[in-house]
This record gives sequence, structure tokens and C-alpha cells, in this order.
Amino acid sequence: MANKDYHQIMTEITSQLTGNTEEDIRYLTAKCEEYKTHEMAKEILRGIGRLMYDIIPEDKREEINQAINNDSLGWKAALDEANFCIYKKDFYKARKILESLISKLEDADMYADDEITVYKDFNETFEDVLFLHRCRSEKKEKVLKGAGYPYATIYTQYGGLLFELGEHTKAIEALRKAKKWNPISADIAFELAENYKAIGDLETFLEITKEAYAGCFREKTLARYYRNLAFYYSEKKRFREATACIMVSGHYDNTSANIQSELYYIQEMNGGERVNLTRDDIDEILEAEGISPFADRDVLGLAGSLANNCVANEQWQAAEYFLEIFYDLTDDDEAEKELAKVRRKIAGEEEPLYS
Repeated sequence: MANKDYHQIMTEITSQLTGNTEEDIRYLTAKCEEYKTHEMAKEILRGIGRLMYDIIPEDKREEINQAINNDSLGWKAALDEANFCIYKKDFYKARKILESLISKLEDADMYADDEITVYKDFNETFEDVLFLHRCRSEKKEKVLKGAGYPYATIYTQYGGLLFELGEHTKAIEALRKAKKWNPISADIAFELAENYKAIGDLETFLEITKEAYAGCFREKTLARYYRNLAFYYSEKKRFREATACIMVSGHYDNTSANIQSELYYIQEMNGGERVNLTRDDIDEILEAEGISPFADRDVLGLAGSLANNCVANEQWQAAEYFLEIFYDLTDDDEAEKELAKVRRKIAGEEEPLYS
């Protein structure tokens, strides 16, 4: 039994199913008992559990789904209450709610990775895409599944609360757990970096900021990446580099009040002397520092190619999603025109005679 791999074992189990629900449930229950001490027990029992869910009657399945939904509503209500407490600055109550929620989730340990499945808690489709692209060689034999609970959200919220309380070591621990559940999120990485900034560890602040770059697929997160770099250079009294980074940040988020305040901060740190840079100066500085003024190559390549594939297959909603990401990061004229066409398709409008 120990010499067979997971797929061989599951193939043998499924080959004995009869189609009679009662008999198959008894058979699968016996198999759970048989394999509970196997070296791959976690994977096999999960696989059997999925088989049992598939064959149970529809009314029983609805009962299970309702129980899951009720559980989901429970943690959502807890998160909402914790948020409201934080808003009221009732940090003690918020902490109590979040720590109780985290304790229950960690005790249950329902979504631990195994030899077959990797569980993550991503916020949107492009995070899944990036993760699968970057981990395909390492995880190619595994299946990516969404965790049934918003682990990343919960740990991020808890980390934010601990930051407010000045407990940065514990906040770092919580945010590293959030990052484990969502390794793509630039927002989580930036929150983690802020705690290292708060304790004066600028080198780790820089390291995490650079790691976050690969997950910046929105303008505001990319702008924050460059602002973080500018802060680091300012603290190191490298004001030309700091100014160059702020100017690039403004390209991606020119409505942000942070840009002017950061430029003023650099000027103050520089003894009141303003740093003036030309476009060529900025390009030269960034190249010397190994900093790209553009979004990550994988981000742009995936967004562009997926948008094209979706357009070719007339998957208009998905095409709009990927085109928005690509266009927001590039201001590309052709992407803008394609996005307008896709939006007309979604709205059911006719193509204009002239464009």
C-alpha cells in the first residue's frame, strides 16, 4: 500500500464504486478507515471526501452547503465587527474578536498544503494567474485551490491592528502569515515593509519593497513601490535617487498628495535645496540602480497575452479585465482602442463606422 502513489490509490478506489449511493458511502467510509494511517493519509482522505460529496443526494448536499454558508456568514460578521471596533478605536475589543477567529481557524487547520494540493487565498484572478505562472515549474504536479476562509484578509487586518498598537514584532508575524496565504499581494508586502520601517530596519524594508514589485499590477501599488524606494534613498541621503523615484511614482499616480509631500520632504532633508532632474537624468539614475520605470515584465506580458486570447475567443468580460490591467500600466494607444471596442461589445453596441 505504501509503494503506490496517490493517483494509483485513488484510481483503485474509484474503480470499485457501484453507483449505489448507500453502498458507495459505506465503501468509502471503510476506505477512510483503511488509509487513515497511510503516509499520504491527508491527501487520500481529502480525495475520498470529495468523492463522497459528489455522490451524496442533492438534498444532503444542500444541507452541507447551507452549513458552509452559515459558517461563512459567521466569520464575515466577525470581520465586520472587528473593522467597526477599529474604526471606533476600540482596539481591545477588535483584538479579542480577531484573536478568537484566528485561534479557531488555526486549530481547525483545514487548508494545509499537501502533496497534491496547494491552498491560497487570492483576492482576484490576476493574482492566481501570476502565482501559477511563477510557480509552474515547482508546482506543476500540484493543484491550486482557494482556501475556504479569507486567511490573508484576517491576518492582514490583525497585522494592521497590531501596527496601530505599536506591537511591530507581532504585526510582522501576522503579516508574514498573510503573505504565506497570498504571496502575490503587493498590499500585504507593503504593510509588512511599514513595520520594518517603524522599527528602523531599513534594509529589510527595502528588501520587501523590491519583492513587492513583482505583484504590482495596479497603478496605485506600482506608485507606492516607487515611493517606498524614494523614502529609502531619502533616509540614506541619496536625494537624486529619491527624487527620480518620486517622479516615476507620479507617472502612475499623479493625483496623489503624497507626491508633493514627498518632494517637499526630500527638499527638507536636503537642507532646503530642491533637486531638479531632466527625463534623461531620471533614466540614467534608474538604470544605474537597476530600477525599471515600467511594471514587471511578467505582469505586462501575461495581461497583454491573456487579453488577446480572450478577445480572440469573444470572452468579453475577461478581455476587459485583462485589458484594463495592461492599459492602466502602459497608457498604450492600441490597448485603449481595443478596450473601447470590448466595452462596446459588452454593452451590445454597434461598431462605429469611423474611429
